[in-house]
Amino acid sequence: MLEGFTPWPAELAARYRQRGYWRDQPLGDIVDRGAELFGERVALHLLRWAAAASATILQPQV
Repeated sequence: MLEGFTPWPAELAARYRQRGYWRDQPLGDIVDRGAELFGERVALHLLRWAAAASATILQPQV
């Protein structure tokens, strides 16, 4: 767990997983997959999947 991170209540997290809201994948992986599948299609308003995949904010911190 990340230092300073407050986890979601277990029962709420379980409900989100059961309903498919959470995939237990890092956001960067989800964006990369969207870029592979949808490329230049609009992802978020005017943000295209390819642009989101290259966003430094989604890159792993070393």
